[in-house]
Amino acid sequence: MLKKLIIVSPCYNEEATLLNSGRILKSIIEELIRERLISEESNLLIIDDGSTDKSWQLIEKLYSEDSRRYKAIKLSKNKGHQTALYAGMIEAYGNGADYVVTIDIDLQDNISLIKTMVEKANNGFNIIYTIKSNNIDSFLKRKTSTIFYKLLNYIGVDNIPNHADFRLVDKKILEQLSITREKNLYLRGLIKEFGFNYTTVENVLKERKYGYSKYTIEKMFQLAQSGIISYSKKPLYFSIYIGFIGLIFSFLFFFYIVFIFFEGSRVAGWASILGAIIFFSSLITINLGIIALYIGKIYDETKHRPRYIIQTKLN
Repeated sequence: MLKKLIIVSPCYNEEATLLNSGRILKSIIEELIRERLISEESNLLIIDDGSTDKSWQLIEKLYSEDSRRYKAIKLSKNKGHQTALYAGMIEAYGNGADYVVTIDIDLQDNISLIKTMVEKANNGFNIIYTIKSNNIDSFLKRKTSTIFYKLLNYIGVDNIPNHADFRLVDKKILEQLSITREKNLYLRGLIKEFGFNYTTVENVLKERKYGYSKYTIEKMFQLAQSGIISYSKKPLYFSIYIGFIGLIFSFLFFFYIVFIFFEGSRVAGWASILGAIIFFSSLITINLGIIALYIGKIYDETKHRPRYIIQTKLN
């Protein structure tokens, strides 16, 4: 029996590329249907993550062209890339998807890999990750991304290096996502943590043709923070280690002052005292900041507010 594929594509203020990208993804689906790799019920699901431009009007235009192939949901406000992806995957699961491919609407990813991923899923893989073989981001983004993945590996977060969010997951993964109650989502780590049978394919990225990336350095930092705090307690241990190091330095400093006092030397005044105060105050502030981040995440989880609210559906 042929499997139902739903391509989930989040967008935020992408009026420059929506029509073109939507039609390209539709053609991919129809090609796979003709080759009898997926079922006739397969479609494209676009998630409007609270866009403030004409993105939703363009999505409605696509829907009016072909309501069978195009589906959409509009979130009531911008909730971020990970939440928009999650909303789309859960919606697809509720609509009977056997496979979900997640891909950004800018189509910088190699869309020809969708066929490869479906073939591999038909051969028994639950997850197919794409691994970026090139990097077209700015120098700053490349460096921060490299540091981020190295940091994740160091603190023990189970992660696929150089994988973004272009992947295929099957119904087993969607089922696990549907019962996951975490609000602070880092899907790259969460899906890997589920286990199951996975493989990877090489992904050669392309330059964006229309519009510009909405994924700023600030958003990348927020994603990194969520990934680290949601999946590792090592930063808390790090704050303890920093505290012990500070304590050792304070003892050494104290013994140094006592030693030079009995030696009859004059104890240096303001410079050394002020330096010590600044140093230890900085350590305390860092430690309190790390602890506060974890407490803030716990606070978010205990409020039990909805991750997102769907304002409008086109189905």
